[in-house]
Amino acid sequence: MTFLLLLGWFGFGSTVAGIIGSFCVGALSDTRRFQRSVEIFMIASLIGCILSIIWFELCVHTTFFEKPILSSTPISIGLSTALAGFFQGASTPLIYEALAETMFPLPEAISALAINQWNNVSSLVLLFVAPHQDKLMNLLVLIVVGACILMVCVSLVLYERRDENQRKLFGKQQEVLNDDDNSSTCVDTAIHHRNLKLRLM
Repeated sequence: MTFLLLLGWFGFGSTVAGIIGSFCVGALSDTRRFQRSVEIFMIASLIGCILSIIWFELCVHTTFFEKPILSSTPISIGLSTALAGFFQGASTPLIYEALAETMFPLPEAISALAINQWNNVSSLVLLFVAPHQDKLMNLLVLIVVGACILMVCVSLVLYERRDENQRKLFGKQQEVLNDDDNSSTCVDTAIHHRNLKLRLM
């Protein structure tokens, strides 16, 4: 198998693992038990990501080491990139959720736009760096993930948006119940009037 073909499979595996991680952790964090644990899930996902990147870095030559420290096989590199993709994908929906909570009452579209634009700018910078600094690229990714962990640790998510959505949902449920009660009252009144008429007749 050629080197470029291996790279393609590594990228494919990392992408699929990211999709799986995003789906699983996103669904888990939306359950009633973990609705207010976004920060914990983000930190756990980013720590898993940085550990996977460190494993990958030890399997390849880097800025600090010319020769790999750990066994550099397609399996070890594939597993490390897949795990990094899984944890990176797991953190993505959590980051969108946390930023939407932080920027509330601004619309969610603005928070999503901010993340996407920052992602595009950073990707362009890394694309210009990558062709000339292949060894430095791995270190940059490690530094960026480490900085993300620090920012999440000092951030505070208040869950005001979630509370507001729950209040609106509760209000709608109360309106439906009130409408049902009113309908039942009207039906009971109509039956009562009909029974009175029948008695009078």
